[in-house]
Amino acid sequence: MRWPNDGGCMKKLIENTMVTWIWLCAIAILSLTVLLLFGFAAMMLGSGASQSVGYLDIAYVLPLTLYRMGYTVTTALAGVLLATPLALAMSLVAVYLLPRKIGLLFGKLGFGFSAVPAVVLGYMALCYVAPGAPGPWSGLSLSLALMAIPRLFSEFFLLLNGDTSLRMASACLGARPYQTVLHFCLPAHRQEILHISLGALARAMCEGVAVRMVLFYFGNDYDTLVTGTMRALGVTSVSVSMGMAIVQSVALLLPLSILYITIYVLRER
Repeated sequence: MRWPNDGGCMKKLIENTMVTWIWLCAIAILSLTVLLLFGFAAMMLGSGASQSVGYLDIAYVLPLTLYRMGYTVTTALAGVLLATPLALAMSLVAVYLLPRKIGLLFGKLGFGFSAVPAVVLGYMALCYVAPGAPGPWSGLSLSLALMAIPRLFSEFFLLLNGDTSLRMASACLGARPYQTVLHFCLPAHRQEILHISLGALARAMCEGVAVRMVLFYFGNDYDTLVTGTMRALGVTSVSVSMGMAIVQSVALLLPLSILYITIYVLRER
């Protein structure tokens, strides 16, 4: 909603109040949907139906879902924490340290790599990262970092390369490139950098086929929420468990909802 530019604190107060109520209603609807899905899954799991149609004991499903939620969040967070500094450093070098034409060429190469499907990167991680990893958690975290770096680099490059006024102003003040980065660039773009990193975290949590390829190297006993849902739906297994698929899908909505609300708040600040 846009008000005429004629001033007035009351209009701003009304607008902020309306936005707050809209978000409260959205959170209430989301919470109600989550409760209904959990209740439906609980009825399916506790109905006493046979294992052949995919109904399991709720005392088994819920602890397994919580474990997979923690596994999903921690591996994705570790991968993004590894990928973000490296991608940011690469973009800073391309924008501020390399000559203009070479930096643009470097950025175009980064855009090309960001278009590579995650399945291809997952296969590369299966061949080269997983064999050298000490365990499935570290192997998956390193693989998610490999998948996140091209996209993060392209977004950071667009952010930094588009702000020419900041570079020109710092150059007029006589600042060196490292001074521009430390005292002008990073403080000015810290909110956008956090926003981009949270988006990468959400994408890492939702990776499916590529993650399944990496975890396949370590055996058939490790799953995230997405790969567990794929297994419960019969995509990567023979048996089907709709109740387990619903519980894990709802569990994935919880951290994703927190992430996207955080991203919205950062964008509106």
